[in-house]
Amino acid sequence: MIEANQLTKRFGILTALDQISFQIQSGSIFGLVGSNGAGKSTFLRTLAGIYQPDGGSVTLTIRIFSRRHLWTAWRHFIAACTHLEPGAL
Repeated sequence: MIEANQLTKRFGILTALDQISFQIQSGSIFGLVGSNGAGKSTFLRTLAGIYQPDGGSVTLTIRIFSRRHLWTAWRHFIAACTHLEPGAL
């Protein structure tokens, strides 16, 4: 499950995420759609821990089958957030 609660992220005077809240249930297929500058990449990078939120919280709940499974899933997730190829990490 992914849950954002009043999530806020600022870069100087620019507010990229302004108190967003939502919940995505495990097993769901979810699309993150918006125009350029809407905060899609900022949200994913905050979820991945690349950015620290300025307010609110974000929670990622996953089921771990093995350490190798966790590492593979994490590499692909970070690659998707940073637009890298999975093998680059």
